[in-house]
Amino acid sequence: MKNTLLFKVALAFSLFIFHFSLAFGQLSGTYTINPSGSGSTNFTSFTNAVNALAKSGISGPVVFNVADGTYMEQLTIHAIKGSSSTNTVTFQSASRDSSKVILTDTSGNNLYSFTIPTLTLDSVGFITFKEITIQQTGALAIAKTLILLNSPKGCSFLNNRIIGQNSANGILINYGDSGNTYKNNLFKCGSYVFVDNWDSIVNYETDLVIENNIIDSFDTYGGYGLLIFNVQNLKISKNTFNSGAYGINIENCIKKINITKNKILCWESGIQTSNCKGTANAPGLICNNTVSHHNVGNYGSGILMSGDSNLLVAYNTVDLWSGGSAIAISNGYTFSYSSYDYFFPYGYQGGGPKQDFEQ
Repeated sequence: MKNTLLFKVALAFSLFIFHFSLAFGQLSGTYTINPSGSGSTNFTSFTNAVNALAKSGISGPVVFNVADGTYMEQLTIHAIKGSSSTNTVTFQSASRDSSKVILTDTSGNNLYSFTIPTLTLDSVGFITFKEITIQQTGALAIAKTLILLNSPKGCSFLNNRIIGQNSANGILINYGDSGNTYKNNLFKCGSYVFVDNWDSIVNYETDLVIENNIIDSFDTYGGYGLLIFNVQNLKISKNTFNSGAYGINIENCIKKINITKNKILCWESGIQTSNCKGTANAPGLICNNTVSHHNVGNYGSGILMSGDSNLLVAYNTVDLWSGGSAIAISNGYTFSYSSYDYFFPYGYQGGGPKQDFEQ
């Protein structure tokens, strides 16, 4: 009788643990986000999906297919238990159309919450957002759209539309991250469209890739397309910049520096570098870029460099529409300069021979 009782107690406890683990088990596999959906693998909002990740963690790769619609939500995603370069988390449009899945909020209208962007990734790693519009529609100029902070790593933004207000101080701001990738996105509006590692004085961010994006409609009276600080191993390639004061500005970047094949329409300076250092054996590259400089005054530069070393400048094209300098160098810059750069004054729509450089 005693053994039978012990057996029943043990069985009941095992069943309890089994059902507990089902209810609170780690996520793995494919799920949906659909306000009209149902079932154990559907979440009715981004917020519910993020809460499940925070509560349960993951035991394998997780994909959320998001139904078309506008989601008025403000998300902060913290570290996810179990995530790794193998166990990744992906939020993607189910229809594969970034214009049909819109994550947005109006926090910029509220003086007490405008510092919280539409999406924040905090201390998190290995998350991908794909084919989604991430938008800030608040009216306050300081409102942000997207922030990564506290050393996020291995995150990717692919084929998205990331949209801020015309006068916003930044669409995307990173702090101390590593191994993050931004490819095939539209970044639209903002005084500073993409600000990276602004506050880092000692710690270098590593392995940042910004490739094949369109950076559009940023402020022509002082706005930056890319404003990058303190990165070790940086690739900025095949991007298109439209109608901003400054296109690419990098400062204190080291080792592998690859600024190649970008098309830049600017009003002040197309490419600016300051205290950036390649290596003697593998110099940084500023090659095969096209800068169209539209300033109506005799100031500004196609390429402006200061205090750099071991950078190769070659096969670039600069069209000056109304004065300014095609290339300006100051403060003892040591570099390899190629006679194959082509500089055209006053709107001449020319072009020279090209040679591809890769690093």
